[in-house]
Amino acid sequence: MLLENGETITALRELTPTQIELGVEKICYSFSCFGLKEEMISLLMGQENIRPMKAIKRLIETRLKIKISNEKMGELSKIYAENLSPNLQLTLEITAKIDWHAGEFSDWNSCYWGSRRMAREILLENGGKAIKIFSQQGNSRCWAYPIGESSWILFNMYSSNHLRLEDVARILTQHYYKKGIRLGYTEVKFSVKNDAENLLHINNNSGILISNDPELLAENEIIIDPTFYCSECGEKIDWSSYGYTQYEVFCEECKESPYYCERCGTRLRETEVHWGNDYPYCEECFDDLFTSCDRCGEVVRRDEATYIEEYDKILCTFCLENYYTWCGKCERYIINNDIIYIDGEGDYICEECYSKYTKDCSKCGARFYEENLDEEGICWYCRKAGKRNG
Repeated sequence: MLLENGETITALRELTPTQIELGVEKICYSFSCFGLKEEMISLLMGQENIRPMKAIKRLIETRLKIKISNEKMGELSKIYAENLSPNLQLTLEITAKIDWHAGEFSDWNSCYWGSRRMAREILLENGGKAIKIFSQQGNSRCWAYPIGESSWILFNMYSSNHLRLEDVARILTQHYYKKGIRLGYTEVKFSVKNDAENLLHINNNSGILISNDPELLAENEIIIDPTFYCSECGEKIDWSSYGYTQYEVFCEECKESPYYCERCGTRLRETEVHWGNDYPYCEECFDDLFTSCDRCGEVVRRDEATYIEEYDKILCTFCLENYYTWCGKCERYIINNDIIYIDGEGDYICEECYSKYTKDCSKCGARFYEENLDEEGICWYCRKAGKRNG
């Protein structure tokens, strides 16, 4: 059987002319030797049993009349090892378990960790596998989707060392050839039947078919019809009618209820959702946790709102701080229109407390709390000034 779960394959990288050209481009960029590009490519394509990295160094020094320092030599060695060394060992691991995080296999920007997260589950539900590739220069991965009993399509390659799907296909066919299984591989158009949304997000709508079926290998296009199930009710879903979030896929009926209450977890239709702080809630939980400001109408958490009994109003923090003032005497919030400034005290109080607890200084006329005036109705400022004058 091909691509058995847990199977491990070890191979050496084989460089294609394109990969050699890309590696030479990197050397040229670092050493400003673009005029030697064709000679370097020719040198690398024809090397046998010699040290090509030293040959490149000698070519650069001879033609450009420069001396490559130890530091630059280290840079050259690194570029060669990462891009041009045919001795790079690769280890392929076949797995039906996607248990890594975005980026661990050069796939940090793959939508399979973002907007198409549910595609991972669909892939595995239909017998798909992940092929993880390990090397000293970084890890890579691609997906494999089964076609019948002995054929697979490789797609969506993410690589840190310029590996391509063709490289993975070549390694697999060579590996199985040694086990007596003759396979071929070819590039094909690859899509899902009736899937206008490209739910599996097949990059470039193409992949590499590996098969021992000559008729299948002669096909230009492979269209798959995977089976998957509603995340809510468990019913089998027809590709022509589904809905999804980045986490789940729903049948036509359940897709009308794409939300969960943030508090109790009840599934909600769009018309049943009550939004609080940008999260969906059912009606009961929303009423328990939230209210609305009677002045501006903003939805606020009950534990962040203030009830003013004097006016029978619930206020958000903004409206409370901007349109009401705390009277320090009666310890109530009073609407700003009913607040009076006590110039002598530099304080604000309500009209009732103003009339009840304050008087004008008989000397300067400024308003003070009555308790801060002496028996003659004089404030302490005036008393102090009188003592200085006396």
